[in-house]
Amino acid sequence: MRPERSSVTYAARPVAGVLLLVLAVVLVFSTMFNAPGASADPAGAEIEAGESAETPSDSPSVDPSGDSSGDPSGEPTTDDPSDPATDEPTDEPSNEPSETGLPEEPTTQKVADAVFRWGLNDQSNAHSHNPQREAINFLSAGVANPGRPNSFLPRRKWSAKEGQVSIQKRSGDGYRLATWAGLRTGSDNRTPINSSSVFSGHTVVIKQGVGTVDSAQEDATITWRGTFTVLYYGGNTMFTVSDPVLTVEQGVGQVTAILGGYATSRTDGGWKKVTPKRVRIADLGKVDLGKENGFSIAPAYEGVKVTGSTKQDTAGAHSGAFPQPMITFLAGLETDQFWYSTGLSTDDTKVASPLTVSYDEANEITPTPTPEPSSEPTIDNPVNDAPQQPGAPAPRQEAPVAAPADRAPGLPAVVPEEQRQLLTPADLGEVRPVAGEITPREDGTRTWWLVGALLLAAALLLLVPARPRG
Repeated sequence: MRPERSSVTYAARPVAGVLLLVLAVVLVFSTMFNAPGASADPAGAEIEAGESAETPSDSPSVDPSGDSSGDPSGEPTTDDPSDPATDEPTDEPSNEPSETGLPEEPTTQKVADAVFRWGLNDQSNAHSHNPQREAINFLSAGVANPGRPNSFLPRRKWSAKEGQVSIQKRSGDGYRLATWAGLRTGSDNRTPINSSSVFSGHTVVIKQGVGTVDSAQEDATITWRGTFTVLYYGGNTMFTVSDPVLTVEQGVGQVTAILGGYATSRTDGGWKKVTPKRVRIADLGKVDLGKENGFSIAPAYEGVKVTGSTKQDTAGAHSGAFPQPMITFLAGLETDQFWYSTGLSTDDTKVASPLTVSYDEANEITPTPTPEPSSEPTIDNPVNDAPQQPGAPAPRQEAPVAAPADRAPGLPAVVPEEQRQLLTPADLGEVRPVAGEITPREDGTRTWWLVGALLLAAALLLLVPARPRG
């Protein structure tokens, strides 16, 4: 039986050697395919479709022409002053003035259909402090004269249009010809006006202004013909505005007009016609005449100091005034205090509204109406996250992950699993392993040691014969 067992053992040794050899080959191929750089696209599964795995190159491109002069035209350059190409005259246009003596093109623009638009201020479109329904402040085309003191203007004496002058009401995103009923309602034609927040939104429009505009010299003069009336307290007091003139000199503008009306008194009830006078009713400051169709500008008010029949309040949030010449004239009508700050809660309604001048009615500038104040609260919440409920625990704030001290500046830190994001091939190329991890080089070295041991064992089993015991 012993010779039989030795022969079996002898036959089994080559088989074991072959198995060890096969195992060594498998380990070799496994190490080759899993080694770094063996795959053409190791992160290909994490790159979204359409994205390029290439990283931009920082090296400058080489001009195929070989020209390194930096000339973007690509033409050869020379510093030789004798180059005949530099001595030939060019046909390029010159910015130098012409020597032909021909006159320059005129910059003055003649206008013959200019449009003047102004609502004066909110107080002229509000309810007065008198609680009576008829005691409103409003505008009328032409001369609207109640005829006697302490009386309201009747409907038959009011006009929405007279000659080139019309009164238009703000309606939605535009303006329409005013109506008698609309003098008492806001822009929705339903809400009654008040003295502080809801205004009727009317504006005076005068057409067919004539004059000149020189945008180059920043000078302009435009004159309009027509009259409108400003009535307060339903007509208890009034004054007229006639023939406004726009004047701009060296870019600084103003508007003058002929003021008239009737002087009245709260004590004796007098109603006396005053002598009309041309005065300044708006200081425009710097005016941009270069716009194609005209301009819209807010006249000076806030910060303007004047002397009137009542002491001016100069400490309020809306301290200011219309021009002094206008205040001086209206003081004779005992209505000047409506046009400068006096410390009332409605002083903000006295601020001058924007004034608009269009050079051509066909291309009229229509200012966008300012939305009336809303009773709805305004929510200003710039935070994108949902607001935290009262009593709820504060959301957990993730602490920033600091980079290890041994890492080079600018390289990414080791991020926890729950905070990791998709990395591009460029990002993967910059990641360095932290201390303690097994690098691909170390792992491959251990594999090759194991393969060598297996091969040596296989060689011993195959080459060293085993003799059966006899």
